[in-house]
Amino acid sequence: MHGRYLTPLYLREFDAAVLAEALECHLERSKKAVSAARDRADRRGWALAQERWIALHSIWTKVEAELRLLGPMLPEGSESLEGAIRVRGLRMPRSAANADILRAEAAVRREAEEARKAALQEKRERHKPTKGSEE
Repeated sequence: MHGRYLTPLYLREFDAAVLAEALECHLERSKKAVSAARDRADRRGWALAQERWIALHSIWTKVEAELRLLGPMLPEGSESLEGAIRVRGLRMPRSAANADILRAEAAVRREAEEARKAALQEKRERHKPTKGSEE
């Protein structure tokens, strides 16, 4: 519309969904800016805010249309995303607010690991051949 064209951007589905969500939030803020400029009787400010809102809405519409065309995320993409979330979640830093929760989660994980090891050891003990039974 105004200015030169940029090279096309190729986004992954998740990135496009995040972009659409951010654009939607910014559209609300932009609409408030349009109203505020109108209430101040600032013709130039209103026109600029309106142009920005139209540009944002156009981009948002294109991203949403592409996402609708793609349909739901494929299972491989969902699994990849879940794996990335799981790994990133393990790197969450401690804070004063979450320290107790993280300690409790670590204790539960430790207990589960100890129970798993004990069950494995018990299974090995049950299946271990005894010297007297080899006759």
